[in-house]
Amino acid sequence: QDAGWHDVDWALEEPLTGKTIELVQSRLVQVAKDMTFAQFTIKFNSKQRFAARNKKGDVVAGNPNQILKVVDHWVFERALGKERTDASWALAARLAVDKNVRRR
Repeated sequence: QDAGWHDVDWALEEPLTGKTIELVQSRLVQVAKDMTFAQFTIKFNSKQRFAARNKKGDVVAGNPNQILKVVDHWVFERALGKERTDASWALAARLAVDKNVRRR
């Protein structure tokens, strides 16, 4: 609201499917002798609409008629081990990925 936002309109234009979700990396991370985490980095390709409105209803950010192509990279993790059988998956990070960096 400090930026003049009163309401936000947001919509996912297409459902996420196997074609729009990609496994980028999976790994096991041992942080102590008896503590290991499984991590998955997932890439989400989506089409979204976004607009923020002030109290008068005027659009102050975004465009409700414009479809944006959004690429997100999220890291999910879960503790592993005999004592951690009830551990849930959690969102550990949302990564900012530079489009200009090439993978080898």
